[in-house]
Amino acid sequence: MISSDEELQQAVEQMQRLYRVLISLRREVEPDNLGLFAVMAEGPLDLLHQLQEQVDTYVGVAALREQEADLWLRIHGPEVVWNDAPTSVLTAFVDSLRKGVQMVAEFLDTGTLTTRPTKELKHACDLRLVGLAPGSVQVGLRLPATDAAEAKRGVAEEALAQYLGVVAWAAAGEDQDIDARIPDMQRRKILLNAVKPLLPPKRGGVDFIELHGRCVGQRPVRLTRQTHQRLDDALDRLVMDRIETRTGVLREIDLDERTFLLRHGDDPAQIRCSFPDELYEVAKEAFDRPVRVSGVMRTPGGRRGATLLDVERIEVLDEALGDE
Repeated sequence: MISSDEELQQAVEQMQRLYRVLISLRREVEPDNLGLFAVMAEGPLDLLHQLQEQVDTYVGVAALREQEADLWLRIHGPEVVWNDAPTSVLTAFVDSLRKGVQMVAEFLDTGTLTTRPTKELKHACDLRLVGLAPGSVQVGLRLPATDAAEAKRGVAEEALAQYLGVVAWAAAGEDQDIDARIPDMQRRKILLNAVKPLLPPKRGGVDFIELHGRCVGQRPVRLTRQTHQRLDDALDRLVMDRIETRTGVLREIDLDERTFLLRHGDDPAQIRCSFPDELYEVAKEAFDRPVRVSGVMRTPGGRRGATLLDVERIEVLDEALGDE
């Protein structure tokens, strides 16, 4: 890394030499063989990008660029490489963040969740992409500053702040009790379920998710595969009854009634499950996929012999993003 003005000058001079190399290659090779020019230019281009990143960091361009976003979402893993990252992975995590903030905002605004938030709320939570940067891949995001979003901007800002507060708690891995921080059980449940889809899958090419920027605070927060257990434990404490865990394929989902069937292989037996509003998006994404669900088994009145699993958690078992 560049640590002095002298090293900065050396880096600029090296970049000038690399540009001259590219000019020479273009004149000699490109007219006859564009493909060969691309191959021969790959090394100088990679070094130019590295030097430019170091120069931007030293002169402050990187810091100024970071301030353009409310927060930066960093996706790190062997399959997520700058200039060669799967769009399915990138869009999945950005959308998980957007939907999570929107879920919290709707609850703060109305005291409940629906399948159709208002247009104003959707606009206010529709995070804008304002930057891309290396390190595996980093995405700069900010809340919109449009007329359509203005009516619910305050709600969106508060929702983002509370969402990031739970992210910071989950990433800390300390003994600080989330129950004491968020005494209201319903709000705690919604926040925990809103954050959970942002965690890296338990298998696949993403090792951790990191959030940093002016909305996060001075220190970045990092979510790893181990963070799942921390959120699961907090969700389980919300239920006083005995928790049961079952696995199977999620089938015959009824999004209006908030129910689905859990089938296990060729076994004709199946479990009817209900799920709360905050698991609506998770359940929809999990349709026809193997899952692990946890909840409380009940026998509703008036339905002799029938049982219903009130689901508190849904975990997709084949959830390595980008496999499709």
